Amino acid sequence: MTGIPSTLIAALAEGISEAMNCAGIGLVVAAIGGFCLGFCTWRWRPSACGRLIFGAALLALMAAVVGVRWYLQAVSTDRRLAEATHTVNCIRVAQEAFHAETQTYANVSTALAANQSTNHFALYPQGPRELGDYVVGWGGPCPVSACNEDWGWAVLPVHVDRRVRFGYTTIAGRAGESPNTTVTIAGKPLAWPTPSQDWYIVTAVGDIDGKGAFTTVIGTSWDNDLMIDLPEK
Repeated sequence: MTGIPSTLIAALAEGISEAMNCAGIGLVVAAIGGFCLGFCTWRWRPSACGRLIFGAALLALMAAVVGVRWYLQAVSTDRRLAEATHTVNCIRVAQEAFHAETQTYANVSTALAANQSTNHFALYPQGPRELGDYVVGWGGPCPVSACNEDWGWAVLPVHVDRRVRFGYTTIAGRAGESPNTTVTIAGKPLAWPTPSQDWYIVTAVGDIDGKGAFTTVIGTSWDNDLMIDLPEK
């Protein structure tokens, strides 16, 4: 990649912003509690101060818990998205290595998967099982639904050292052949070019927050940047 896509920056910034907003609420409540403590010790009886301080402390604790929860969710989401972008780039490197040796890219997958239920049967290593809140080890046999005959993910030197939550597909073709598949980004179908050279496409599809809405990451041989389609909230 030559740069970080704006969609990825937006996703990371949104998670961090949410965590900081909740932490800010906790600080505001704590400041109010400190003001109440100073005010009541100056004007009110100790018993009244105790009740007021207890209420302020409870509000501060609740705000802190919410802030921590948002922070952990944001970190988890960013980590899962990082898995997809990292693995897609690993597959791209493997495709280039395969091409250097064979003078062709590997047309591994039976279809290009994306978004909501678009060819999820072709996803590796999960397919034909639907994606969900679970992880699967890389390196097992490729299901018949996911791999073309005489092909398989084993032909590509993809190095994945941990279990994955996202599923992956990759297709390839010859120069002058436009990809015969449809992928939607931001609600609009991508317009594939007619490549002047041999080409490949890689996709990663996954549910990064466990809510049944799928994120798609796309890498191609004709563009250094990745495209990321995040589900609407």
